[in-house]
Amino acid sequence: MQSGALYTHHFNMLRRVMEQTACFFGYTKWEECIKPEANDPNHAGYKRVIDLMSHGDYSLYEPRTMLPENKEHLSKVLRQFISIHPFSPTLFGSAA
Repeated sequence: MQSGALYTHHFNMLRRVMEQTACFFGYTKWEECIKPEANDPNHAGYKRVIDLMSHGDYSLYEPRTMLPENKEHLSKVLRQFISIHPFSPTLFGSAA
């Protein structure tokens, strides 16, 4: 956002976009759209943050300002998401 205004419900929106993208690209789980950080041995850090923030009581109609550390998480996940989206090889086999 140009204004820098981020609210907790933006995690809900990001997850929904990832769910639709995973479906479109033929992935079985939305979290396959997340590129895990090298220092995340379980490759679950961003998924956990998105799960927690998207399942909370964060209404679009009562926006709550996002904490700085959550803004950083959202920014990293969104940038990764935008930069990498190959089709699933299972859809096209070796022709991809």
